[in-house]
Amino acid sequence: MPCTLVRLTNGIRSRVKSSYMAVPVTSSMLRFVLNKKRRINQINVFITNEQVIISGKVCLKKVAFLHAIPFRVTLKPLWAEGRRMAFQLVKLRPVNIQFITKRVLTKSFLKYEKSVLYIDLNQIRPLNRIPIGKLKGIMLKDEIVYVWIGI
Repeated sequence: MPCTLVRLTNGIRSRVKSSYMAVPVTSSMLRFVLNKKRRINQINVFITNEQVIISGKVCLKKVAFLHAIPFRVTLKPLWAEGRRMAFQLVKLRPVNIQFITKRVLTKSFLKYEKSVLYIDLNQIRPLNRIPIGKLKGIMLKDEIVYVWIGI
């Protein structure tokens, strides 16, 4: 009798561990999160089947006046951990100078370290309403980032 109970509980555990819910994250949701950053203006987010492209203008204060420098960041999805997505920085225009890039791309919900950009998904509306679960994976398809949340 105990053996069947152990097999039953192991079966339930394996199904619970493998169950997840796919949540779509659109370019407008990512744009909303990035618009919270004060130094970045005119943000556009494009999602292809392989990468996420973010473009806009960065305001840099130089002495008494502001300079708006256009930029374009190309990101490739790496992994999802906890409640954050990790993207590899593939290309940055006009230049990829580590200390400038870190200063522009770091905020409470964005973290940039060693060519990897982490985005906190608790800032995105549909995901912050799901109080439980950790990310199991991410996939780009049909101009949408699909995020799998384990239940």
